[in-house]
Amino acid sequence: MKKRNVAVLAVSVLLGLGACGSGNESKSASTEEASSDISTSTSSEEVTSSEEMGVEELGKALSSSAYADEELTGKNNFGLSHPEKVGVEVDEETFFASEKEDSQYEAGRVINFSEITLEDARQYFELDALDDYHAALTCFEKAKALSGDDKAIKINFPEGKLNLDGSFFGGSRAFELTGLKNVDIVGHNTVFNIQHRNLNWKGFMSLSSCENVMMTGFSITSEMPSTLTGQITDMDVNARTSTIKVDPVFNPLVEELLSSNKELCEYLEFDVRSKIPLQGGNIFDRGAFSGYSISGDAENGYSIVVTFNTAIVRSRNSSYVVLAFSEYDISAMSIDQCTNVILENVNLHHACGMGIVSSKTRGLTLNRVNIALEEESHSLMTCTADGLHFNEMHGEVKVLNSLIEYTHDDALNIKHGYWYRVSNADNSTKSLSLTKMTGAVSAPEVGQKVMVYNEDTFEGHNPTAGAYTITEVTATAAGYDLKVHERMSGVNDWGSCRATLLTDTPSFTFKNNIVRNKRNRGILVQVPGAIVENNTFQNIGHGSIQAGSALDQFNECTIPEGITIRNNKFIGNIFLQPEPLYGDISVFALSKNASVAPKGTVKNAVIENNFFTANGNAAICFRGVGNSSIKENFFYECCKNQISGEQNNCIFNAYNAGNIDFANNYSHYTLDLGM
Repeated sequence: MKKRNVAVLAVSVLLGLGACGSGNESKSASTEEASSDISTSTSSEEVTSSEEMGVEELGKALSSSAYADEELTGKNNFGLSHPEKVGVEVDEETFFASEKEDSQYEAGRVINFSEITLEDARQYFELDALDDYHAALTCFEKAKALSGDDKAIKINFPEGKLNLDGSFFGGSRAFELTGLKNVDIVGHNTVFNIQHRNLNWKGFMSLSSCENVMMTGFSITSEMPSTLTGQITDMDVNARTSTIKVDPVFNPLVEELLSSNKELCEYLEFDVRSKIPLQGGNIFDRGAFSGYSISGDAENGYSIVVTFNTAIVRSRNSSYVVLAFSEYDISAMSIDQCTNVILENVNLHHACGMGIVSSKTRGLTLNRVNIALEEESHSLMTCTADGLHFNEMHGEVKVLNSLIEYTHDDALNIKHGYWYRVSNADNSTKSLSLTKMTGAVSAPEVGQKVMVYNEDTFEGHNPTAGAYTITEVTATAAGYDLKVHERMSGVNDWGSCRATLLTDTPSFTFKNNIVRNKRNRGILVQVPGAIVENNTFQNIGHGSIQAGSALDQFNECTIPEGITIRNNKFIGNIFLQPEPLYGDISVFALSKNASVAPKGTVKNAVIENNFFTANGNAAICFRGVGNSSIKENFFYECCKNQISGEQNNCIFNAYNAGNIDFANNYSHYTLDLGM
């Protein structure tokens, strides 16, 4: 049997000017010149039995499916500690929603949509005839009237389509619900079909100050989406125009556009064969367009000519194009200041902005919540912004067993508030004066922890224990004056600083999900202690996981220390410009001028038992990270291109990183691209 020696490690470490490791199937990179506190270990494998799985066989097996394969147990591991656990584990047993029968609720506490009459609805609305929207709204009004005690309430919606006429909506969403308590909203393969009128985009539901609400068994769609799909028939890079033949399915939207002059917000090209964002294609958002014109008719087909105010590249004719006429207009669902909300077996097919947003909610579980195209859909976009977006959450936040695809922006973004500016610090009185930089910042509270960082360098000015403890809070016109328990040293040398609150951050789990076929990031994690496990990230243009904090124009915090990323598959990611991640997993801290924070600003990241293949740039990038580990991962034919530059032609790219345990990883590389 021919012996095959394969390097376990290929790594780039950039500290200062740094050094970039090079190697191929038989070489491993050296990190000794670049850093003495990043430890590595290498070994070689001998394949001596035809009955054992070879490296290429294992790599192809892991690449072939999003799911874990228990049959891989006992085979050659090539770095992986548990190859059978890598990928999505099919979970048919975990349910959180109530499965109680109607008979298990007290008399009078089950509300059936099919039994609502015109007289019932007239108790709340002035109506001449009953429609689906007002019948559903009557169900919610009845539930709210019963929500004054701790007894459970159930609303049953029937199988089939319920049309929600947007001209009736009193606000930006069909249902704006407050004060519901102990309510189970149960669909039976129900489809809520939002009918937008005059291209006035609307959402589905908002929950505010609700408690113990469970929703299950329904889908949300739009009769007329805010996006259309077509194919390129001509491009003129000198005139900066792209001509798109519109798929006839979207003729109703085009005919509305003829009379509305609705603003074009997004332009995104897709590969005609794979239907994933087109590598090297054009991607533009609001502000990049001089205008558009429409020609043709319903019988012969419509064409749209988009004129850009910036340079474009010549993409191949027949490439798919998505034009979006919404961006961050309105989320499909909003969950604000609620307690214990569960969504299970819910499908969201289109949103004219973000999909599901939540803020200041304690306890949120999404299980089998699919943000996905409808079967046989001609669309190539589900949400025109983020799929999921969570801010200032508390308690347990879980996203499980879900599919998120074709969102224009992040599949998920979870953060915990915004930075304050430190306008004054006085050690003699142990006081800090904070100025609000963002209007949505919550007031600090006694007992909360606060940390201080220089905004130009991200250097920390915190006590040995790690954070200051607030003992007193006084509101001011600009923000808050705090007193803290711990001593503040070297205040005169702090420079311009910002502060972040750490107390009551959520316990976040992202498990058994598939994220695929999209432009921007997979998930953006900005909370500590997150667990990301048994997911598959595939065909994500800008990269899969970004865990970081940046003192930039978005002003979002908190530092995501203690993140665990394990048992995931990363397949074919990082292939789009502009602004891709430097690594398919990117962990970092950056100052306001984009300089990298000191090593150890982000701590205790654990990346283990993951599979990476066919990615652009590095597989993993650490900037400003310390006291972390990267172990037992399998890198198979990685770094197929370096769209951010040759410095990313590596498995691991690190800058200002220290005390990184990089051990027992395995790299197989035959692409002959010079890594």
